[in-house]
Amino acid sequence: MANTESPKNFEDKNELLSFVARAALDFYLQEKGYGELKEFSINNKTKKFFFKTKLKGEEKFLSVIVNRYDIAKENGKYFFVAKSIITDREWLNTAAKNFLEEKKIEIPAKYSLFVAAAM
Repeated sequence: MANTESPKNFEDKNELLSFVARAALDFYLQEKGYGELKEFSINNKTKKFFFKTKLKGEEKFLSVIVNRYDIAKENGKYFFVAKSIITDREWLNTAAKNFLEEKKIEIPAKYSLFVAAAM
């Protein structure tokens, strides 16, 4: 991961949640074999974020905007839920709507403590 900050350096919950979101997204992209995270920004107040990723086998970067997200907790586990996803590829917008929006994506256990602290 490109971000080498330690969570203990964060001054507020928004910074902590930003750190966790970036780390979890990068982990997810790499673990699933999709690619790697290149850029990331988040606005925790509006619950929106933006990222660019370099997908495996692709020449161009993919830009993604999540216009609204939630963090859900069930049975002691935390989940990320995207409410609206827009990319710079029309076909992928349809796929995101069909397969990702409203789907619970488990946040890895190693980040759960930080998510709990940021909530």
